[in-house]
Amino acid sequence: IYTLGNKSTEAAHTIEIFDGYMYLNGCADWSPGGIVIFSLANPTQPQYVGQYAQRYIHDCYVRNDTIYGAAVYSNGGLDIINAHNKANPTVISRITYTGSGTHNAWTTRDGHYAMTTDEIGGTQKTLKIWDVSNVPPAPLNPAATYTINPADIIHNVTMRGNYAYVAWYTAGSVVVDITNPLSPQTAGQHDSYSGSSGGYDGVWAIYPYFPSGKIVSSDIQTGTYVYKFSHLLPRRLVHLLTPENNDTLIAGLPISFSWNSTASQLDDPHYFKIEITGDSVNYSQKIYSDTTMNLNDVSDFIQGKTYTWKIFTMDEVNETQSVESFQFVYGAHIPVAVISVSSDSITFGNVNIDSAKIIPLTIRNIGDMAFTVDSLHFSHPEFSAEFSNAVILNPMDSLTLAIQFLPQDTVHYNSIMNLFTNIVAAPAYEIQLSGKGMSPNGVEDEVILPQEIVLEQNYPNPFNPRTTIHYALPYASFVKLKIYDTYGRELAALVNEQQTAGNYFVEWNAENFPSGIYFYRLQVGSVSLSNKLLFIK
Repeated sequence: IYTLGNKSTEAAHTIEIFDGYMYLNGCADWSPGGIVIFSLANPTQPQYVGQYAQRYIHDCYVRNDTIYGAAVYSNGGLDIINAHNKANPTVISRITYTGSGTHNAWTTRDGHYAMTTDEIGGTQKTLKIWDVSNVPPAPLNPAATYTINPADIIHNVTMRGNYAYVAWYTAGSVVVDITNPLSPQTAGQHDSYSGSSGGYDGVWAIYPYFPSGKIVSSDIQTGTYVYKFSHLLPRRLVHLLTPENNDTLIAGLPISFSWNSTASQLDDPHYFKIEITGDSVNYSQKIYSDTTMNLNDVSDFIQGKTYTWKIFTMDEVNETQSVESFQFVYGAHIPVAVISVSSDSITFGNVNIDSAKIIPLTIRNIGDMAFTVDSLHFSHPEFSAEFSNAVILNPMDSLTLAIQFLPQDTVHYNSIMNLFTNIVAAPAYEIQLSGKGMSPNGVEDEVILPQEIVLEQNYPNPFNPRTTIHYALPYASFVKLKIYDTYGRELAALVNEQQTAGNYFVEWNAENFPSGIYFYRLQVGSVSLSNKLLFIK
């Protein structure tokens, strides 16, 4: 029991745990009985962080740093609370409605809709679905409602995937399909209470979060029930893939981790957490995108030491550890040469016959061992570059070539440029070249517009601290190009404007950000493209 002056946590209505924090709702000694927040960094010694004391909160759901608090009494409705600073949570918006007795709340998987249940009050005891995608202001009316039977009283709702799992007192356990939140549909029901509808008998709690895919509900009169549901399959235990157990890795290079998938993100939303431990290393990282992770900063690893890694599959309320817990030895450093070019394809567009056009191509050594550019070869003589002697590129050195297109006829040209080096693993690098010869007529060459939306890989990549991103638009549109971290948080907006059709590029300077993996996303109307970039200081 925690005490603060004359306040005590001896009596509270509900306990909710999300993302390492415990939320006590309706604490009797904390007038008016709001939310008392504790950190569970050390679960055996919870630390008081702060409280939300504006109103009595009967129950809450927490999504990231947003609390959805059910204010059950006096037409309280739903408080949407900013808890980024958990020492001082503040109201974002407040949904109120006549006769409300808001008992608990949850959100859809994308966070655009909040669902509330009303156990008391004069309002209909429906599942109410509110559009909260643009609060404030708060919506005045539900975007949709659902009931299994108007005579039955709703109690609790939780959400997993596209389905809401509802404890509905005398109607029993109900599963609602909310794939389209504006048109909820019955997906399943089991009525464990044989009495008449209405009143507070029957099912009052339901829990759909077991990794086994089982659903458990509690009927006040008849006991506990365990269910299966066709769209909630067991979550597979993760198996580790690479590095394999007892591998010896090359020191100084990024470490690539991979593991197998565990469940459908559609029916069973989840994320992963990787833990790596050993001498001078105690690393933990959440991963939301896929079943791989590149660890680029390996400065804390000690050569010759053994390290352990494992994966946890996690959702809002539980975590499951991988079957294996692998070890690897951080081994001796073996230098490698790695070639990078500014573009794998060069398009010259329309060029007048016998008139040369030149486009630069930069070759860079992004490895840590020197290599030699021995020679160039073009499959068509209309393309060329001045290159007479072999050039040695030390680590981080670059060489810029002037690639020339000199058409001899009014035709389309497609050529391959082979770049030969002394790199044993990859002696030849292939670059695509294209262009079209045009008759001289004194008129400015026709501008060839892109045929599709294109988002190219940034160059250089890896980079420090600047990199350039090229993209192409086949038509005019409002364009957004933004940088995100691996948590999906927006870090920078590089483009946010209306643009005409054409080819574009923009530079990102990451000097104020730490080394690591980032993502850039191009949004053109309803089309969204993204790529990964790597910043190494």
